[in-house]
Amino acid sequence: VREVMEHELIAFYPEFMNRGMEPEIDLAEERMLIYADPTAIQRILNNLIQNALNHGSGEIRMKSCMKGEWAWIEVSNAAPDLTQEDTANLFTRAYRADPARSHTGGGLGLSIVKAFAEQMEGTAEARLKEGRLCIKIGFPTSQ
Repeated sequence: VREVMEHELIAFYPEFMNRGMEPEIDLAEERMLIYADPTAIQRILNNLIQNALNHGSGEIRMKSCMKGEWAWIEVSNAAPDLTQEDTANLFTRAYRADPARSHTGGGLGLSIVKAFAEQMEGTAEARLKEGRLCIKIGFPTSQ
């Protein structure tokens, strides 16, 4: 998981620099071995980062960690205009928290994240706390 996360962070580096951003990164030191399609994991991470860049504000945080028998990936960003109702619907295909916003996209990114995670026996969760949206993707480990 770490290698794929590092690859995606490097791929987005020019975008972070263009926006004057430096994401906060906390990657697990231990190996997080999961049975998963590396291309699907890459797409999940790409969609999570793109979503944070397009719809969030301020600092982006990325984290990976082990909790019990699960490997977790978290991406969080400030989301001051998001509501708990929005959070409950974020993984719904074509859902847009604010249809009037000018950002591009058809509201498919997070539904794809959830679909890919579930295809690999994983899970996707979203929570809003103190104006920050945290999206967590979990996969059972193969250890």
